[in-house]
Amino acid sequence: MIKTLNNMDVVITGTLAKMTRARAFEAIRMEGGRPHKKITGNTDVLVCAIPPHWVTEKVAFAEQKKINTITEKEFYFLIGVK
Repeated sequence: MIKTLNNMDVVITGTLAKMTRARAFEAIRMEGGRPHKKITGNTDVLVCAIPPHWVTEKVAFAEQKKINTITEKEFYFLIGVK
């Protein structure tokens, strides 16, 4: 379980229900993380929006490279959104 986004490279896949991508990137930065648009081997965390976006190329890549994946709900918890 991820406890912080501090010093983490973070990528989001799918459409978030509670905020825009720009707002999510701002929230990641405020938590000390580094938001990115593309997943790479250097990515620490992949935030996965609710289905149907769960099964994507980004998720498959994350599984292959053993990158931590978290749900949208877990992401909101980390950034303090209810």
